[in-house]
Amino acid sequence: MSWISVLILLTISASLRPPNVSAQQYQDLSDKTLMKTFGKEFNVKISVVKNLLDGQEYLKINTVQPDKTYLGLGFGQSMTNAQIMIFIADGTQSNAAEYFSPRATRPTKQDNQNLASTFKQNGTHVEFTAYRKFKPDDVNDKTLSLNSLVNMIYAFRQFESSESVTLKYHGGDNRGIFKIFVDLSGGISDASGEGYSEDDSFDFYVYHGWLMWVSWGLFGLIQLASNRYLKMYWKVNMWVHRLSGSIIWILTLVFGFIAVSKADWEVVNSLHTIIGFIVTITVTLIVLGGVFTRSMMNRLRWKTHLILKIKFGHRMFGLALITLSQFSILTGGLKYSTWAEYMKPLPITHISIFFLTSFVIEIIHQRYKTQEQPFRVPDEIMTMEEFKSKIQNGSQYVLLDDLVLDVSKYMSNHPGGRFVMEYNVGRDISKYFYGGYILENSGGLSPHYHSNVARKIVNSLIIARIDQKPFQFMARIVEKSDVNSTTATFTFRIQKQAGNLIQFQLPASNDISTFGKHFLVKSIANPRVKRQYTLASCMNKHIYEQYVKNIEKFTSNQDIQGIDESFINQSSYNDNADIYLTIKNYDTRSGLSRLIHQQKDVFEIKALMGKGLDVQRQGTHLAFVAGTGILVFMDLVAFILRQNLGLLQGSDNQILDQKNFKFVLYASFPSPEDSIGLELLQGLQKITQMQELKNFELILRFSNEFMSERWNAQFIERQVEIFTQNKQIKKIWVCGPPMMNEVFDRTFEEISQQYDLDRSIVEIL
Repeated sequence: MSWISVLILLTISASLRPPNVSAQQYQDLSDKTLMKTFGKEFNVKISVVKNLLDGQEYLKINTVQPDKTYLGLGFGQSMTNAQIMIFIADGTQSNAAEYFSPRATRPTKQDNQNLASTFKQNGTHVEFTAYRKFKPDDVNDKTLSLNSLVNMIYAFRQFESSESVTLKYHGGDNRGIFKIFVDLSGGISDASGEGYSEDDSFDFYVYHGWLMWVSWGLFGLIQLASNRYLKMYWKVNMWVHRLSGSIIWILTLVFGFIAVSKADWEVVNSLHTIIGFIVTITVTLIVLGGVFTRSMMNRLRWKTHLILKIKFGHRMFGLALITLSQFSILTGGLKYSTWAEYMKPLPITHISIFFLTSFVIEIIHQRYKTQEQPFRVPDEIMTMEEFKSKIQNGSQYVLLDDLVLDVSKYMSNHPGGRFVMEYNVGRDISKYFYGGYILENSGGLSPHYHSNVARKIVNSLIIARIDQKPFQFMARIVEKSDVNSTTATFTFRIQKQAGNLIQFQLPASNDISTFGKHFLVKSIANPRVKRQYTLASCMNKHIYEQYVKNIEKFTSNQDIQGIDESFINQSSYNDNADIYLTIKNYDTRSGLSRLIHQQKDVFEIKALMGKGLDVQRQGTHLAFVAGTGILVFMDLVAFILRQNLGLLQGSDNQILDQKNFKFVLYASFPSPEDSIGLELLQGLQKITQMQELKNFELILRFSNEFMSERWNAQFIERQVEIFTQNKQIKKIWVCGPPMMNEVFDRTFEEISQQYDLDRSIVEIL
């Protein structure tokens, strides 16, 4: 249908809305008008007229458009901060009004209207005539003038006959810009020219939205997963974390600041804009926080509590930012879905999938953590001598049970920081791994039982197994003998498996290579709790009593007898093999010691494991022990006792050089009543003095006594100073409560250079 035909139909058959303007009050300034056609049926005529009543210039706009459509004509090159005249053709409900668009989204109707309009309509088309002041009363509105260029935008949309006409998105093809020139006489011409392109803001916001979704929706989830759920893949997880974080950072900054620039560097008062602005500003802080956190993890020493606090702050900040970004995606998606109907379900769908996925992954993660993946059995075998030699040559190995781990490349990835692994090179870390001890006690830290995630990491670090593979068996408690009010020695009888002979036996009492080694005990009732208990066969009630009797006889000048250990050194193939463990009841709710003292459970035991004391034939050996820490040294005490009593014969008497070996034992108990093995300790001290030997010295302390000497840094330094004068210190052992161990550990580190103390001789047990 032609332009002229439409006008004739509108003139003949129009149903005229009561006009709010009179055409007679306007006079054309020029016969030079501009005719534009948008699409196929949106015809626009633009001219300049003068209002005869107020003498001002007006922009006159005539549109002829199909019914069930809207046409928008605005000032500017984009929808950002644009005033738009919208002509809604909807039968008798047709209307025209001025709207304001802060950006490429649904515009809002202005309170102050500068547009006066009338319309005519028939069954197919609506004709609008509208007048808009050159110089509106509102100073914030667009001002026009003669002899000027005016940038304009347009957009249109057609609806089905059954639909209501609303300001839904017009689509990417139904929009554009053009430029008009208003000359001095009021004539209007098309001044767009070649190469005049539109500022396609909506396209930018579409790209902005999708890229922010990729950044915070996809890579945000990867950020969360890489540092929480992918720790077991420690070789790559931090690189994934860094890469995804960098992508988020760059895209957020670039598209965030472009979005702000398109709003003339103003933060529009809308929820999406405010949230997006906060995310854009703070994303740099989280990146800097990550760099700072990593730096602290690699640099701080003896500050694990501080590292964990820094990591917690970084993690909470990151979670808050990721959560906030999801609401930015939600509000942005809902905002732009008012234009693009296809986007309506996307924001809610994303939020639902994002948080549901996070929830499901967290549940899977928690279940995985509680499982117990067995440690990998390596093909390579390493002797303890080879292990020590490699440590001396710079290898960064640690022991876990009977496994050798190479932690050289893992140190920086340990959750507690590089120092935790670096400081324990050459040591047995089993007690830390199973949550029995902690390296540092300040800052509210507590022992940590390592989960299945850690076991997975351990499997990637295993390089060898110590040559003596431990035995594993089930055992029940068959006898208990009290040592003091909280400590008892238990006889565990190994349960014979169907058709299998029992092959484990306790080592001989003269096998000093086993001194200080331990059993790993696990309860069947609570299999996640594991503890290490030291080999101390002399604490068996029947053997202990023989030692006490021999001490009494020797000090009374009576004949002594050999120690009968025949029931310990049984055949490897018997039906009732027993082991003896002396255990203090800490009476914690789910503690293993409590279960053992209740004597109701079956226990799984692995034996024997650990480095042992590595006692040297000659030289001075210092031990600082407290409480049950004495158990590590009781078999060594018993061995020296037999040697000083003359009960060792032949080569056994040459294992330790009685003249050039010395064991200095610093033992601390709360009181004599709370002591362990006190009769043997004091008996050996007395016999050594009576024999005028120098291979044993006991320095005993009862901490509950008034004026008992504190074992602080000054005390430790004095003792080291005394024994470093003869340059004969071969070993220094420390075995006590975690706080005591830390004091000794840190003091030895501080004074090692001053006293030329080789750190490899110090063992914190």
